[in-house]
Amino acid sequence: EKLFAWPRLRLAVVNLDVLIKNAKLFSIRLERIQKDQKQAETQLDELEKQEKTLKSQLDLLSRNKPEYSQLVEQLEHARLQRKLFTERVRTSLEQGQIEALASGYAEMHALLKTFASEKGLKLVLQQPPSRLSTSSIQEVFIQLGQQSVLYAEPSLDITESFLVYLNARFAAGTVSPAPAPAVPTDSTPPGK
Repeated sequence: EKLFAWPRLRLAVVNLDVLIKNAKLFSIRLERIQKDQKQAETQLDELEKQEKTLKSQLDLLSRNKPEYSQLVEQLEHARLQRKLFTERVRTSLEQGQIEALASGYAEMHALLKTFASEKGLKLVLQQPPSRLSTSSIQEVFIQLGQQSVLYAEPSLDITESFLVYLNARFAAGTVSPAPAPAVPTDSTPPGK
């Protein structure tokens, strides 16, 4: 067996999934988005209640009554309002998650560079997941295609020590939580 040896090359691996789930840098940002999501769900519940009330009133009303067509119009307006609100909130929450992860990753990356330099590391790779997702064959192939490391000796894993470093920088104010984008709170359809 011939093994390729890199003299003096110091390597390490990190588990990116563990960092994203446990670093304050990410969790504070994502908690804000979850809070916004709960507020939006409350508003959506209120819109659904209004819609059900209108539907109940409509069910009790005879089609021959003059108020019937007006109530039908109100119900359709309520349905459209709920649909548009749901779409705006979904888009805003998704964009907020993307921004939170992207900005958090950029800050984490900069801190990892400093951490690696302090530890004399020349290369930090992403540790492969211990288990692949089994939800679909396409997802398995995507995950396999994204693997750049197939095995890393456990002693190369710096995830825990970097997580402590990262959270300490966050607590010290070196890294600040970026404001999350505002989730629409107005349930009025656009143009009204």
